Amino acid sequence: MAPAEPPAAHVVRFGASTIDLDLRVFLPNVDARLQVRNDLLEAIVAGLTQAGIETAFPQLDVHIRSAPPGAIAAVPALGDVTQPADPPPP
Repeated sequence: MAPAEPPAAHVVRFGASTIDLDLRVFLPNVDARLQVRNDLLEAIVAGLTQAGIETAFPQLDVHIRSAPPGAIAAVPALGDVTQPADPPPP
């Protein structure tokens, strides 16, 4: 059997607000890949947290310009959001 390759991390690309990395590890038993992947991801998150590094998550802000009366209140997650005043007529 060939000797195991050491783990390696490479910068793949610079995204709009990310640095994308590729982590390569040698697995003597490929059947364990899902558990190993999970363990690595958990260790990475724990290490980043311990170092005080926050990870960004994609988000989308939705601005509702107008809606029929009561429409916003009908959506439970938006029920406590105040509806903006109607814009003045053109």
